[in-house]
Amino acid sequence: MAITTVHPLFTEWYTVNGESMANYGWSVESVSTGLPERKGENVTSPIMHGSVFREKRFGPRTDTWNIWVCDADPTTGVIPASEEAKRAQFNENMDYVNRILNCLTPNGLNNGALEVKKHYLSTVGAPVDTVLTTYAEVASTYSYEDAKQFNCAMLSVEISYPNPLWIGGATTATLNGTSGAGTTSSITSANIGNAPVSAMTITITANSGQTVVNPRVSNGTLTNYPGQIGYTGTLTSLQSVVIDTSAYTITKASSNVISSLFRSGYRQDWFELFPGQNNSITASSTSGSFTVAITYNKVFF
Repeated sequence: MAITTVHPLFTEWYTVNGESMANYGWSVESVSTGLPERKGENVTSPIMHGSVFREKRFGPRTDTWNIWVCDADPTTGVIPASEEAKRAQFNENMDYVNRILNCLTPNGLNNGALEVKKHYLSTVGAPVDTVLTTYAEVASTYSYEDAKQFNCAMLSVEISYPNPLWIGGATTATLNGTSGAGTTSSITSANIGNAPVSAMTITITANSGQTVVNPRVSNGTLTNYPGQIGYTGTLTSLQSVVIDTSAYTITKASSNVISSLFRSGYRQDWFELFPGQNNSITASSTSGSFTVAITYNKVFF
């Protein structure tokens, strides 16, 4: 449900476990956004000056939500007439907010984590309602000042995100692969987000009537840091292998063929799409033609 049908002042908002955090009864008024730290250390040696740079990983991050709660009906905005009813509505709203933030009920695949969705406007000139998803938890205790005479309260809550990235919509890029140098396609920067994409499934399928030997998928966008992934072996007509770079698996007809995984490059991730630029992806093999489907989600800081 678009929030503008509930509270027209909000064009951007959050939901927690499906519950809106922007309505007439309570709202996330402002957010202090924390960007993730870099994990890992550079490499040192007693026989060299200084240290050698080593690629870092992103750590968790924490935001601070400033939330107000009042005595209005969350849906209609109506404030009760009597002081007793006002207080009862405020207490109900406060209880509701506390229940949302402190929920320990398993949600989706994340046992006890809060499913947080961020609805925001993107694309300057033609605003589009974009929904990003991540999982979080209340990082510490919090308190609130209850202004009883006004039936309102303000609270600041630290929200911790174990995975610091917001997950956007799914995208599938399809490529054609041939023997020899292969064919090159582009995945545009607009389809990546503003953070590196490292979680994806890569499905390699032999074309009808083709026998494909050693199919490979390469990202040559960064000249000094090319990445390549593929399958060492043979695919007969319409056979597929599926590489999951998040689960670190490679399967053929549902069988584990991890020993046949081919990977090369300087990056720690199995395969990666880089933000802020068009990615040049090449599909090649020793022999035979095939198709590649790369399915991934846009990711954002």
